[in-house]
Amino acid sequence: MTPLQKLDRPPAVENWARMQHLDVDKTTKQLVSFLTGIVPWNYSIAKSCAKWQIEDGIDRRTALHIVREKGSALGRKHNAEVVEAWFDFVAENPISGVRAFDDFVEWFPLGPGIRVPIKPLTVVRDQGHFSPVFFIPWSKIPFSDYQARLLFSILERSIFRHTDFEKSPGKIIFFPKVPTGSLGWQRKPSIWCRGDFDLLTDTQIIEQIEVFEASRERAKEWFEQNLG
Repeated sequence: MTPLQKLDRPPAVENWARMQHLDVDKTTKQLVSFLTGIVPWNYSIAKSCAKWQIEDGIDRRTALHIVREKGSALGRKHNAEVVEAWFDFVAENPISGVRAFDDFVEWFPLGPGIRVPIKPLTVVRDQGHFSPVFFIPWSKIPFSDYQARLLFSILERSIFRHTDFEKSPGKIIFFPKVPTGSLGWQRKPSIWCRGDFDLLTDTQIIEQIEVFEASRERAKEWFEQNLG
């Protein structure tokens, strides 16, 4: 995929939402960073271990072995921190239910041929209802109030519009690093659910898509003039 093609294939909804602003200039700046940035490591292996813990019952020891052997060496320490925090969390807050889908993906359209993917960590069936579990293991929660509202508004208009998902709490699990006194900075769970943020109106959603479209064109122009 070329850098410019990245603009036509948006990242997962949580990544897309945190790049959006009401202002075209700010959104353009975020899209240019998205185009030109190089990510040396990510949390994909820790997320996979969390998924396997829910769906297949792998234990902490197995998960830690995986994250210490797989993925970029630069990110192994951080992925191990996430795995430790995940197993501490589910020990006190078990995620019940059985796997409902192998790899569930929903989409939210932004324009002709452009869609934002919505990819929960897993979807379980619990007491007759489907419940997606979203897991964002970043070290900080970077969303503004507006971006959080945008995120949940897209979720409501995509995955939660389906009848089988109507009663889901829509749980998003974060593990940001927080100060813990003499223990220094540690990852602690922070949970967002449906109803925690006021949703955007249809008009506001349309206006944000228009901002994205204008910003996308500007980012393309910048790339072609400077790096094309």
